[in-house]
Amino acid sequence: MSSVRFKLIIYLISIFVLFFAGCTTISTTTKEARRPQARFDLSGKQINEKLSFAGFVATGFDQNASNEQLEQWGDKNLKFGQYIINLPGKDNNQSREKLQSFINLAFENFSHPEIDVSLKLSGAKPKAFVFAIDEERITTEKIGNDETLVADLAGQIIVFDWKDRLVLASYPLIFSAKDVYDPKKIEQKMNQLYYAGWGEDSIGFLDYFVKYLKEKVSLTFYYDGLSVNKAGVENVVIEAKVLPFLMKENISSGDYKQKLAQRFTAYLAKNQNLAMVPYGFADEKGQRKLSIVPGGSAMAGLFEDNSANELIIPKADYVFDIYLESLKEVEVERGNVDKVMAYASFLKVTVSDSARSTVFFEDEFKKILTRHLPIDFNPNPWRWLDYSTIIMIDDITRNINNPDPKWCKDQSNGTKTKRALQNLYDSQLSTCLSPLPSY
Repeated sequence: MSSVRFKLIIYLISIFVLFFAGCTTISTTTKEARRPQARFDLSGKQINEKLSFAGFVATGFDQNASNEQLEQWGDKNLKFGQYIINLPGKDNNQSREKLQSFINLAFENFSHPEIDVSLKLSGAKPKAFVFAIDEERITTEKIGNDETLVADLAGQIIVFDWKDRLVLASYPLIFSAKDVYDPKKIEQKMNQLYYAGWGEDSIGFLDYFVKYLKEKVSLTFYYDGLSVNKAGVENVVIEAKVLPFLMKENISSGDYKQKLAQRFTAYLAKNQNLAMVPYGFADEKGQRKLSIVPGGSAMAGLFEDNSANELIIPKADYVFDIYLESLKEVEVERGNVDKVMAYASFLKVTVSDSARSTVFFEDEFKKILTRHLPIDFNPNPWRWLDYSTIIMIDDITRNINNPDPKWCKDQSNGTKTKRALQNLYDSQLSTCLSPLPSY
């Protein structure tokens, strides 16, 4: 082969490789997540938005309910955290001083490329943000002879316009930890979890809010007018088969709807890095609002009217409706000394556009947990039934993009589900990618 011909062949091969390499790059390019980043005006001066920290809040309580109901709700939904963030009637001088000291120290040298944080609220009530606690779930697990304390906490950082009572952005977060269970020290342990965490290299839940704010909260898309669609849970339906389980546990359907919606929102944000709107109940005009209960710090003093306890939720571009269809407890096997119990939950999910004119997705899912128990041991099934809904929600939201074929077959309708989930992500939810890195 002549040298000229050889060089020509090499040249053509190079062109061929570069062409297909270019095609591959184009076909696999995905939207880059934006971290918080500095913004500058035309003169080159950095632009920093002033946001006032308005304290800690709890979400989910009906602000029109009585103070007695608030106390009961706090005992059931935020058993330990209500004393730490100083919900009404649950505070004392020591807890208030401890929380305020934490806030002062946390923001003493706080820096962020986009925002300046103020701990003072002016009479004009500017744009602000709160650290909101959505759920506190405390359980125990027995592994061999050891019993472990398991804490699952969920919350969100909510940025809002105080004047218009409008939510500008919501950043859900999930915080989980395990430690040795000692029933005599559980209150001490929970206080430690909120402020310091469990373990040498861990951080507390309150510190996690601050870390999340610093590393994830970016309003660049909002101020620059960039188009980022948002997803959100709008309706939660609890079917009749579930109600006896709730009644037995003295849980209202409204409270459990709130939990399911918040869990779905938090896991969808965590697993798919989507921009979300919070969940809230609709008023008589159909406007959805987020009910918040002010804890300690600056905000409580400025919430002088009931309307301030509700924030207006913007409309989601893609609306999730979830239906808890059934819960089941079944003994599947019995031996001479032990038995196998199955705890199952069944959920239907639909996704539509904001006007509800088009349904993009509809399918049913199930999750079955099995537990080997002593034959004479009859535990309260609610713990495992409720946990099965959490695992199922985590599984569903994790499998929306690149769904696992085996999971689709075991938990739903196989190939049909796999195709429908991937199409939902590719055609709709990929436009909701948050301007945040996955965490």
